[in-house]
Amino acid sequence: YYRMIKGKLAKVQRKLSRRDRRAKKSQRRLSESRNYQKQRLLAAKLQLKVANQRKNFLHNVSTALIK
Repeated sequence: YYRMIKGKLAKVQRKLSRRDRRAKKSQRRLSESRNYQKQRLLAAKLQLKVANQRKNFLHNVSTALIK
């Protein structure tokens, strides 16, 4: 599942890195930078999606084995 979403995740993380650099360049803390926080949530959501897909697959396989 990671391989399927790897490109999108890399793009989101690159954007997050750019937002990080921009906030630091303008002497702002990351907690105050709204664009950084929004992008951080997008990256976290994608990572959670991959984790949930893996977990679902494992549940389905174990259920199939038991049946």
